[in-house]
Amino acid sequence: MQMPGGLMMADREADRDGLKLDVLRVPWGPVLPDWPAGLVVDLLMQGDLVQRVDARVLPAAAEASTLYWSDADADGRRVAASHLDSLGRLLATAGWPAMACRVRQLRDAVLTCAPADRLRGELARVDRRLRRSVGLRWATDGLGVLTADAAERLDVDGPACRAVGDGGDVSARWRRWLSDADRLLAGEAVHESGPRGDSRGDRPASAALLTAAEELMAGLDVAAARLVLASFDPDPDELVQMPEPAGAGP
Repeated sequence: MQMPGGLMMADREADRDGLKLDVLRVPWGPVLPDWPAGLVVDLLMQGDLVQRVDARVLPAAAEASTLYWSDADADGRRVAASHLDSLGRLLATAGWPAMACRVRQLRDAVLTCAPADRLRGELARVDRRLRRSVGLRWATDGLGVLTADAAERLDVDGPACRAVGDGGDVSARWRRWLSDADRLLAGEAVHESGPRGDSRGDRPASAALLTAAEELMAGLDVAAARLVLASFDPDPDELVQMPEPAGAGP
C-alpha cells in the first residue's frame, strides 16, 4: 500500500511467535560508508530483525580488464593488503574507526617496498590489540557461524573456508585475515587465484561468499547483519563480471 506522497506502508506477515508484525523492505547500498561499492542488499525487516536478504550488484559503467585484488602479484603482497583492506572495513563497521585507520595505513604500507620484517612486526601488534579487545570479541564471537557442511554446499573457499576449522564465526574470519596476511608477508606462496579463494567455473569466489552472508544474516538485528556481511567482504568487481543466468534480461 502507498501512503500520501508515494511513501510505502508496511505490510504484515506472521512472526515466528504467531503474531502479525509489520514487514518493511529496506534497501542497503549501493553507496554507504564502509560498504562494498555497487552492492545492493534488499532486506525484509520484521521489527528490528532481518527476515530475508536478497543481494545484487549494480552493473559497472565500463568492464574492467583486470581485477585489482584478484590480480595476485608474485610475492603475495597484494593479497595480504586485500585481507587488511577487508579487516579495516569490518573494524569500521564494528565502530572502531581508530583501529580501522591503523589497519588501512598498514595496508597501504604493504603495497609499498617497506621491509617485510617491519610490516610483520606492526601486524603482530595489531593482532594482539584485536585479540585483547573485549568489545570486539563481544561483538563478533559466535556471530554468523559458517559450518563445514554449509561451506561445502555453497562452495565457499579461501580464508572464510579455512576459518571454519577455527569456529567459523565472524571472529574466526577476521583472525584468519590476520594470519594469512602474516604468512604471505613471511614469503609463503599464494595457492589461490585471489584473496577470496578460487572461482568455480564462471562463478567467482565472491558469489559464494555473498550467498553465505545472505543465509547467515537472516534472523539477526541490523548491526549484527552488517558485521556478518563485512566478515565475508565479497568483492563487487568479481561479482559484476559474473555472467547473467540464461534468460535473464529486461
